[in-house]
Amino acid sequence: MHPGGDFRSTRCAAGRDHVRRASVLLILLVAALGMPAAHGIERPGDALIAKELQHYAAAVARIQGDLLSSIETASDEKRFSLYRTYNQSIGTWVQVDFLQALLELSIAETSASLEQEARTALKEQASYTLWELGQNIAALEKAIAENRLSDDLRSHDLLRSVLKEVRIVVSRLPSQP
Repeated sequence: MHPGGDFRSTRCAAGRDHVRRASVLLILLVAALGMPAAHGIERPGDALIAKELQHYAAAVARIQGDLLSSIETASDEKRFSLYRTYNQSIGTWVQVDFLQALLELSIAETSASLEQEARTALKEQASYTLWELGQNIAALEKAIAENRLSDDLRSHDLLRSVLKEVRIVVSRLPSQP
């Protein structure tokens, strides 16, 4: 046996292992380049705001259910006022839902330019949603003032309280796109 024979075969085997590892890494790199990122850019507070909006959505849905129940049993003169309150709360919540959808889109966006567009739309929607919340809160305060001894005062007051909390959450959205 040649004294360097073992060395040569060991060197050849090591070279094959090195080539095999490099080939696997190259395949993984090429595969990774072709794959989209798993998720987008989440800014500080995004997930918390989305979670809080979900929480308040459930609370508002319960209050709206209570309003519908009140409408069914209300006298004719009260029914119109309750419908108006219910419809205003639905309209306001549609804007909050749209805001939440834009927030989730912004979080999930993987392209920097598309994320920027989504953030701009989110900022504009947040501004409008804040206005809408303010309008609904003012209408509820007026209804509460006019119906001090009303049976539906509890629902109005509870809805106003939740919408004020939602307004605080929405105002925490970043003002920069």
